[in-house]
Amino acid sequence: LLDGFSPFVPKSVWFDFLGARLIACSDPAKANAEMAKILTRHPQESTSFLLEMLQFLSVSGEHPLFIAVIQKILAQLQTEDEFEDLMEIAADYYRRLDQDDTEAAIERLMKKRSAKASAFNPRDPDILAFAASLK
Repeated sequence: LLDGFSPFVPKSVWFDFLGARLIACSDPAKANAEMAKILTRHPQESTSFLLEMLQFLSVSGEHPLFIAVIQKILAQLQTEDEFEDLMEIAADYYRRLDQDDTEAAIERLMKKRSAKASAFNPRDPDILAFAASLK
């Protein structure tokens, strides 16, 4: 069905992402390869798209690809909400992998951030602490 609509839909990263998600149902390895291609073809994609991709990868993705998307997101974080979403997805991912230490480190950081009422700073040391906690 998707291939049938492809000629009529302008090339869109979201359409490519949908195709990769559909492939994941039958061939997860091929879907991960498609996700990697999307990242390569669209290096300047929006943070909202990358967070959506990360959410999908947290369930069906390969670890190196998951980390690559996190690195892209970290490089372009603009708001506290984006950082909170990133930490929630990462904590969920490590929970699924039963990596309790990493999950706990991320959750401690989330609790610490929730008490913070200041404006978002892309150079915040908590961002470095988050990146360092990932395995």
